[in-house]
Amino acid sequence: MASSARRFGRLVPIINSHVSFNPMARSVSFLVPPAEEEATAIEMIKYTKSLKIGEPAYSEAIRILESGASFLSSAKNPSSQMAFGRLELNLATVHANMSNFEAAAEHLKLILNSRSPPLLVKGAALEALAALCVQLHQDQEGMDYATAFAELWGDEYVHAVTSESLQDVKSEAIALRILAEMVNPSESLHAEVLSSADVQNISGAAVLAFAEFHHVVGNFPVAKNLYKKAITSSKQDLESSVISLSAIAMTPEAVHIGAITGLGQLLISVGDFEEAEVQLTEALKDIEKIKGEKHPHVGVILACIGHLYQQRGIARGSNEIFLVEGMYKSALDLMKASPLESDNKGRRMTDIVALTRARLGTALTAMPSRYNEVQKLKDWVDTVWNFSRPLPELVQLKQLLAGKKQEEVLKDNRGIGSFIDIRLERVFFK
Repeated sequence: MASSARRFGRLVPIINSHVSFNPMARSVSFLVPPAEEEATAIEMIKYTKSLKIGEPAYSEAIRILESGASFLSSAKNPSSQMAFGRLELNLATVHANMSNFEAAAEHLKLILNSRSPPLLVKGAALEALAALCVQLHQDQEGMDYATAFAELWGDEYVHAVTSESLQDVKSEAIALRILAEMVNPSESLHAEVLSSADVQNISGAAVLAFAEFHHVVGNFPVAKNLYKKAITSSKQDLESSVISLSAIAMTPEAVHIGAITGLGQLLISVGDFEEAEVQLTEALKDIEKIKGEKHPHVGVILACIGHLYQQRGIARGSNEIFLVEGMYKSALDLMKASPLESDNKGRRMTDIVALTRARLGTALTAMPSRYNEVQKLKDWVDTVWNFSRPLPELVQLKQLLAGKKQEEVLKDNRGIGSFIDIRLERVFFK
């Protein structure tokens, strides 16, 4: 251990003389009292988080985390079960970062199927599964997991929390239902959101869900304040020495970038282009730092910045068409959009690509010489957008192609538009 400690410095977790964890070894030795197993798991997680971005680092992280989880899988004491849950949550996140969503879901389900998983760990797994299902357009399954989360805090566990904490948990459950219903929020959900507005002690992920709800229904001042609260909360979590019990879209990193990106898009809608650019630029820097410059989520934020430049140009009466086009096309490249001759089946983020191409098409209608290209963009979006409600930007593009003046289209569609949840890779609109 001495040579490994010298090589890795503080990154090598040496809790005390009872612990043996060498990141270069092919296995992890747990020679610790049960009460210290969770501390050892936390140090393993911290080490894997320190690894560089990319597949080699992800593979190394999986090796280390799986080694620890395998040892703890049959443990019965509460500390071991908590340690096992932490490792499985982080394994799910690593697999999701590699776009291996099936493996991510399996690790979360392992927690649910393990022997007496701790309440908080089970809740975190249900939250992550609900969000993952929404990301994969499995909305009903997402609602099922959201319902299971709400039921988790029933009679069996009510003794485990105070009445104040139980109220906060109910708000967390409503927030999770918001994500599952965001495509088409119900009237009952409206009432539940309003009744939970005063709850303070909820997670950044829950605050972000409330922010997005108010964003999608057009309550922009409320949404703006909630986005800021989610940014502050998630930033505090990121700066804390405590390892969060969360996975995939619910991690502080995902929430922080999601809240900044959401706020940036809201600011575009209200015409505060300068501050929108500040927020989206910050989100771009953060996502490049966390996931690398070539990650598809970088493309998502570039698409948002392209929309910013497009709307700013319209508001100012200036011609920024080439800047807008360049930004949208860079975004589409990073999102690995299929050619216009393909239908994009089986690819990630089809609805975000469709939104981006619809917005690009509306920008290019300012150039009559490119109407054939615009028509192809419209046809592609029309083909792939097979959801129950029409995409507002596609409706606007069709109106422009039909000869309607831009001023009339803008007037008729004022306050109608879409925004992107970068965490869930979904497009939402009223």
